[in-house]
Amino acid sequence: MNGRTCVGCKVRDDRFMLLRVALLTGDTDDVDSSASVVVPDVRGRLPGRGAWLHQSTGCLQKAIQRRAFGRALRLTSSVDVTRLEAWFTQQLNAQAGSPGCGFDMTESGFDADEHPMSTQR
Repeated sequence: MNGRTCVGCKVRDDRFMLLRVALLTGDTDDVDSSASVVVPDVRGRLPGRGAWLHQSTGCLQKAIQRRAFGRALRLTSSVDVTRLEAWFTQQLNAQAGSPGCGFDMTESGFDADEHPMSTQR
C-alpha cells in the first residue's frame, strides 16, 4: 500500500483515493505575495512539497479549520485556499449536473466489496 494521510481527517488511504494539493508556483500577477496559494494538483505533477486530501468538502473544511495546509507544506506565511475551495465547488456542481458520472466527492472510492480498483498486480 502506497499510503498517504489526509490532512483533513488524518486517515491513511491509498494514494489514488486522495487529491494532491500543492503551492502555486511561477510568476503570476493574480497571486498575492503575502499569502501562499494552495491549488489542486489533479495530475500529481506540480513541483515542490504536496499535501494529500480526500475529495470531500468535510475533509477540506477540517483541514482549513485545523490550519493543516500550512503545517503540511511547511509554510510560515498565510495560506490562501480560495482556488482549492473553488475547485471543490466546481466538482460538486459538475457532479450534480451529470447524474451517474461515478465521481463521488463524499466516498472514499471503494467498491461495495471494499476492494479498491487497481491496474497494478
